[in-house]
Amino acid sequence: KSWSPELNKDKAGTYKLTATYKQKSAPLDITYIDTQEVLVSISIKPMKTAYVVGDSVKVEDIEIDAVYSTGKVVNLKGNAEGVTITSEDGDTMSEIDLSEVGEKVFTITYGGKTAELRLTVTEAPAQKALAFLYLDPNTISLNYTQGDVVDFSKAKFTAVYNDGTSKDVALGQNGVTASQFSTDRAGEFVVTFSYTEDGVTVSYKITLTVSEPSGIAVTLFERPQTYAQFLERQAEPAEETREDRVTYLKAMGTYKVGNENAFVFTPDVKAIDLSAGAGAGTQTVTLNAAKTTFKLSMKGTDDNFAEVEDSQYLMTAEEVKAARKENGVTEDTYTKPDSYYFFKEEAVGHVFKLEISLDKSYRTNGELAPITAEFEVVSGYNVYDQTGLSVLDNLNVKHWADIKNAAGALAWDLKPLKDYNSLAKNEVTKQIIFHNNINIDPDALPDYYFWEEGRKVMVDGKESDQGYATAYTDLANDSTTSKKNYHTKLNGSLRDYVSQGTWHNFNSPEEGDQKEDYNALRVNMQKAIYNIAGTSIEGNGMSLTYTTEGKNHRLYSVHDTEFETEASTGNSNVNPTGHWSIFKYVDEAVVKAQEAYPNADFDVDVTISNLTIQGNMPRLAQTDGEPPQLMGVNSAVDSVTFENCIVSRLYVVAVGDHGDQRSDVNSVDTKAFDVFSNMFYLWRSDLNVTNSILQEAGGPIAILCDGSEKGRSDDKEGPHMYIDDVSVIESFAAGTEPWYMLNSANALFTMVKGNIGRTTRDGLGREIVEKTSGVELVNVMAIIICEPGDLTGNFQPQDMLSITGGIYRGEKEKYEMNNTLADQRANAALNGMQDTPGLRASNAVLFQSGDLIAWTDLTNVTGLTPESAFQQSGEKLYGTWYSSREPSDLLFLSMRSCDVGNPLSVTSPRFGVLVGGVTKVAPPAQG
Repeated sequence: KSWSPELNKDKAGTYKLTATYKQKSAPLDITYIDTQEVLVSISIKPMKTAYVVGDSVKVEDIEIDAVYSTGKVVNLKGNAEGVTITSEDGDTMSEIDLSEVGEKVFTITYGGKTAELRLTVTEAPAQKALAFLYLDPNTISLNYTQGDVVDFSKAKFTAVYNDGTSKDVALGQNGVTASQFSTDRAGEFVVTFSYTEDGVTVSYKITLTVSEPSGIAVTLFERPQTYAQFLERQAEPAEETREDRVTYLKAMGTYKVGNENAFVFTPDVKAIDLSAGAGAGTQTVTLNAAKTTFKLSMKGTDDNFAEVEDSQYLMTAEEVKAARKENGVTEDTYTKPDSYYFFKEEAVGHVFKLEISLDKSYRTNGELAPITAEFEVVSGYNVYDQTGLSVLDNLNVKHWADIKNAAGALAWDLKPLKDYNSLAKNEVTKQIIFHNNINIDPDALPDYYFWEEGRKVMVDGKESDQGYATAYTDLANDSTTSKKNYHTKLNGSLRDYVSQGTWHNFNSPEEGDQKEDYNALRVNMQKAIYNIAGTSIEGNGMSLTYTTEGKNHRLYSVHDTEFETEASTGNSNVNPTGHWSIFKYVDEAVVKAQEAYPNADFDVDVTISNLTIQGNMPRLAQTDGEPPQLMGVNSAVDSVTFENCIVSRLYVVAVGDHGDQRSDVNSVDTKAFDVFSNMFYLWRSDLNVTNSILQEAGGPIAILCDGSEKGRSDDKEGPHMYIDDVSVIESFAAGTEPWYMLNSANALFTMVKGNIGRTTRDGLGREIVEKTSGVELVNVMAIIICEPGDLTGNFQPQDMLSITGGIYRGEKEKYEMNNTLADQRANAALNGMQDTPGLRASNAVLFQSGDLIAWTDLTNVTGLTPESAFQQSGEKLYGTWYSSREPSDLLFLSMRSCDVGNPLSVTSPRFGVLVGGVTKVAPPAQG
């Protein structure tokens, strides 16, 4: 055997050998390796190489593979010991600089080996933003005739972005807005359509041509329908008309016109079209903005009218344009319509006659006489639709900025809506003037008023759902089925939630709202669509109605006491959630407590006059699900007066809610009927009824509450109800009506029809119960109750306040609470009522079936349960039922209440019930 060449095992390398044996040979490769590892090379692992200016690359995110002679591979980070990164200029990099556009080459060195890193840096693409607005020209008309109605609703708009994408946007709320334009004059007009998103506004301008009408002959020139409606009021309605629910309004005084914006007085003008030749006269056209001229006269001290220079009391077109510009309404194309009259401050307090004539340029079919209107100019704001009502909302005017156009102004405004009412500057609209029959449509209200799943806003720099998740969780905590149902109810309902023990009307102050806060344990937590500070309402014979549900929104809240559970508040006496009102007159003290309005100053006595208010929740409404419990007015000012009004089909007509102050409600020449709950719920306040008809309430006509704050033992001013001799107050009920059943208040009827009714008939000779078609009815006119908190199991002796309320009819009839035990009650032991768990508060707390029972005031009979007390007989049982000394159809029951089964006690809270329709029967056998 032999090897060739010779092997050297001490030297690393590969040897090519040949083995030979017996003249035969074969190749063989043998390699000797060095037993010490040697770094052979380094390489950069694959990574992102394309960046934009401003991006960052951390050196520790660069990964390097180091390959050794032994075949081992080690992974290293860019910030590992021994690794250096240098730029093209030879500078050592502690971080990768991507601040400039271009190709960046970096050298990475480790263990004497190098690798090259190449990165490309480009300009950052522009952030997606609105670029322009496009209008499909085929979807809108560019040519009009004077008087045409302009309808842009079918116009199609497209918002285009800088990245080339686009989306369709619609005209209207939260979409495209249009600058003001009317066809009252001929000429060319530029209309600007605008769309705003994320603070960026884009616009599209078009030129519209308005031509004068030709080939027509005007045949009718009359007062607008709403003013004609005012003139149709009867001076003093006949008796049968007075009973007519629809036409009860009597004639008002002079028509009212406000001076803060335009009085719009557009005549009804009709014409026949003669342009088509013979026979075309049968085609009638309406001119919605015919050209007119006018004369202005003012009533003097002698009650005669004398023509005045109109520029002395009316703003000229140039003055209007200048005023609009001064108040931020900047479009240059605005032209004051002939039918818009802007009165100056000098006109306030004067009565004017406006005589309007058709412009002489029109061809007429016969002689057309001028039309006239007489009115008084007052300090106030004229409204013609629901949007105009927004100026009433002193606390939440910011909601309305985007309703009409980007400037936030109505077509006849001089300034943006948000500038009309400024409590911070002590500026409050004194009076609102209706010039149309107005409908409150929930879908036309701002979206912020309603719950909507998934709506996000920025609150304190963080994204928030504005309490939706909390509301949903609190409402839907029973089962999967309940969660699904509550989820459906919550979306679209009025927004109302509790946070940290405080109820909020609205909860987005970051969006410009001013929230109205109340302590969560106050029983009256009333919310309103319009929060008003000291603004009276003049209806001018118009009507205000509302629909409960729209396509997307509903005018009711699904919230209940789930928001205040014993677990969250530690209080087993959980007050009910307040209802929503159309209007809430805001407490001046509450407003001043808000930092934004420390100097607020406004009237505390307001009037709602010459207005019909109608809802859609009648007395016998179905109560399945969530009833739309929208009230008329919640008053937290000194007094609110309904004068010459018709009110029907609301949940409650008015609530007087002013804490420990009085918030009186006055009903003058007013008719209220068909109300689901009680008509008036007054909290330590007076109800004054003059020449009014109050009929058909779902509960007692009035509930009068003592309403004293806890700890006050000096309450000498209880609630009172004053009724004149001619007013009609009548609400016969069986006790099975929906409201009574919902509040378990049918127990009252059980007592009055049963023991009390029989005792009254047999002992006093007076029948309380009336039978109609075999059904027993009772006319429960009014209730006087103590503070609901006094009927709980958690009160203290000092909370047992005296009840000093009374009800009075005319000058002779007086029905008052028996106050002889006031001092005893304030200091007495609570006997069996201390910490009684069964009692709870509600709007009908005194009639809770199964919890409470009421009985007559058996002062001399103690130690008996109510059940046994009703079995007693004798004069003692009758002596404390009050009525006037003269014959009357009213009976006043002074009653007490406590837990069923507890003994009678002189310390038990007292309440009074006024029953009407009492009929005298045969005298009792004795006495």
